[in-house]
Amino acid sequence: MSLVLPTFSGFVQPAGGGVFSNILSAALDGTNDYLDCGTVSTLSSASTFSVSAWYKKASAGDDGLIIGSGTLTTPAERFYIEHFSNNTIYVGYDTTFASFSATADTDWHHVAYVRSSGTHKLYFDGADTSLGGTPASTTSSPLGNNFFIGALTGYAARFQGIIDEVAVFSSALSASNVTAIYNSPAKVPNDLGRNGLNLNPVHWWRMGDGTGDTDSGGGAPASGDTIGTVVNQGLGSNNATNPNGATYSSTVPS
Repeated sequence: MSLVLPTFSGFVQPAGGGVFSNILSAALDGTNDYLDCGTVSTLSSASTFSVSAWYKKASAGDDGLIIGSGTLTTPAERFYIEHFSNNTIYVGYDTTFASFSATADTDWHHVAYVRSSGTHKLYFDGADTSLGGTPASTTSSPLGNNFFIGALTGYAARFQGIIDEVAVFSSALSASNVTAIYNSPAKVPNDLGRNGLNLNPVHWWRMGDGTGDTDSGGGAPASGDTIGTVVNQGLGSNNATNPNGATYSSTVPS
């Protein structure tokens, strides 16, 4: 399908977010790298939630499992967003499976999934993709188990490229909310929280740009360092850990 991006005439970026910057992201090797965010109860305990992420594939033909939760082999307990090697973006939610055609490139892209009132939407670079299918009417309690960035339990393919600014919300983002995230100044993600866009994510992994983030030795992150802990900058808990050597990168959304 052909996507038409929204226009931003008259849009005014909310003030705030001055204490935040965006200088680092997470680089995953496509072999065994991923970040483990534990159990995300926001996905398990509610039928309304949103997920937002920026990503950049290493090559246009790479597979790209951006986020995954639950397990591939139990459809009622899984949620994932994948930019597949054939440049189709697949979304799996419970037993629902939907997709749309994306561009073959290595540019930065933004995805936002919104689930609410028995419907779901996927936004790609700020535009509603008219995602097909209707998600299951009930949410399986294990759905938020094993929330990974760059992987999915039971699926061999891992993300190869760079992921940044992954956020989970306990509310349904509006189209204007998604536009505001995508249209941050110069496309550089700013403060999603109470001092910026006021979207108050429950979980927000900034990949080295957040208070408390460390390299593997416990020091301040820098490009090329192996990721240690990525602290949740949202309203909840769930710091992300790095089991297999993913590194920080100075390539960020722009």
